[in-house]
Amino acid sequence: MAAVALALRPQLLGMFLFAWIFLIRPARRQEQERQQMVAGMQKGDKILTSSGIYATIVTFSDKEDEITIRVDAAAAQSYRAASEQERRKLDLLLSLRLQDALCHQGGTLEQLMRDISRKAQERGLTPE
Repeated sequence: MAAVALALRPQLLGMFLFAWIFLIRPARRQEQERQQMVAGMQKGDKILTSSGIYATIVTFSDKEDEITIRVDAAAAQSYRAASEQERRKLDLLLSLRLQDALCHQGGTLEQLMRDISRKAQERGLTPE
């Protein structure tokens, strides 16, 4: 019985290390980056949402972790006109694209947003 327990210890330790390295640590780091990004936001800041829409922060609540943004009227109308299934599909596709970009570029969300903004401005697009 004791031999079986000793034989399982390295496997359990390996599973814990795997979970720590690949699951827990990245989730903590991502949450810390999100908190830093949110802490730096202020009313009037121009942002790029995870769905790729430029917006301006209208109100910001530290207590409730809630942000209200103003988006382009045409973008809002297009989103409202879409069916619920199309909205979910769009949200999922944009979320997956964002995750893919973060994995391939190996940076923070803030760095990725700056890079996207820079590329858009090089192509003549403006945040307005």
